[in-house]
Amino acid sequence: MVSFHTLEDASTVSPWTKVLYRKRHARTALDELREWAAPRLAHAQEAPWSPEDPSLRQGAEAFAYSDVEMGLSTIASSYKVRGFSGENEARVFVTFTLGDRHALYRPSPAGVVRYLRLAVSDGAPAMFKGTEHGRLPIKSVRLGPAIDRKAGRLTVESLLRRAGYENVKVAASKVRLR
Repeated sequence: MVSFHTLEDASTVSPWTKVLYRKRHARTALDELREWAAPRLAHAQEAPWSPEDPSLRQGAEAFAYSDVEMGLSTIASSYKVRGFSGENEARVFVTFTLGDRHALYRPSPAGVVRYLRLAVSDGAPAMFKGTEHGRLPIKSVRLGPAIDRKAGRLTVESLLRRAGYENVKVAASKVRLR
């Protein structure tokens, strides 16, 4: 987990997380979170904090609960129904304290979609700027169910070429449009 802070905003970026397509994998992830969180929460609640400053204990508990909340949120956001398992998707989760400052919007057939523009770095700590453009290491794109798969594929291939991605495989999902 990486956090970026400025006087005006804070953000947290999760590690890349493989999507969980089976309930048993989600249960395993929840069990692992519980095993990781139990001693951390116990330490925050039971450590010999200074009786002169009870805010130290409260702060430690708040940080521990915040970490557990982020883990639970990541697991919940990583679950996708089994029918999409052919996508073999990975996700990264970015949480902004002041998320609306960074949100962008675009039209889609389903209505207006909110999105965030992300940038990648060379591994050195970097501040996110809403106007920075970085290249993601895109190797393939799996299109979700659609009425016209061919048109969708051609559009995505065109967009990839325009952005300088030459050898990216674009494939349609095998899941039927419901």
